[in-house]
Amino acid sequence: MYLIMLVWGVLNIILFFKIWSMTNDVKELKDYIVNNKSSVPSTHSISEQEIKTDEPSVKDNNEIKKGSVVYGKKDNKKYTVVNVHPNGKLLLDDGTDKPYYDELPIDEVVIK
Repeated sequence: MYLIMLVWGVLNIILFFKIWSMTNDVKELKDYIVNNKSSVPSTHSISEQEIKTDEPSVKDNNEIKKGSVVYGKKDNKKYTVVNVHPNGKLLLDDGTDKPYYDELPIDEVVIK
């Protein structure tokens, strides 16, 4: 019984010092982040014009909708659009019996 209590006590002491050293690591990380904050670009400085790109999006491309037939640009594989996500990705069915659908960005498919 005394042996178990001795082992328990030693493990608690080890745990105490490990937690103490982890708090020092957090302090170092906080200091690093605070000191290097000026080198991180602010998201507020990005203008509306810089956000817009020339890539097609779901809003700009009304041709691609649920049920459309599209082809992959890389492999020229035929897909049927199952769903169009607001983030610009398409949920695609390739006609096989696999239990999941492929997901591709809208700019990686073409309509023929």
